[in-house]
Amino acid sequence: MIPENTNIITSEDTLPIRELVDVFTTKSETMITSYNTKTCKTEEALVVSTRRSNTHDLMFIETDYDEVKLLVTHDQRVYVKNKKQFLRPDKIHAGDQLLHVDDIEINVIKIHKIKNTLSGQVYTLVVDKNQNFFANDILIHNND
Repeated sequence: MIPENTNIITSEDTLPIRELVDVFTTKSETMITSYNTKTCKTEEALVVSTRRSNTHDLMFIETDYDEVKLLVTHDQRVYVKNKKQFLRPDKIHAGDQLLHVDDIEINVIKIHKIKNTLSGQVYTLVVDKNQNFFANDILIHNND
């Protein structure tokens, strides 16, 4: 799950996940950009449900590309291209390559836990087809 200000790539625009969750209904036809790991191509996918929760702890992932950063919960899986799998942040290391929405590999510079004293809301989207989407331009899994 990811914080409310994390940007999601949709078929028409880039929007904070909170906006997508706030306007989503089960009859919604919200399309977002997904990635087929078998064909190595981006595809459009339908959001089928959304979730929100609270957390204190987040993992911070910093990359070497254009100030791309990502905050995720400890159980959120992120696609590590050099390992060809979705991994939890505690299994990702500096030097691992993540997949950017522009189909380029970006390197992890550092990753560390952020302990917050206040609880904050986090969100996720469940999408059809590939079960993944781009958050702050980095490919992550549904986390369903």
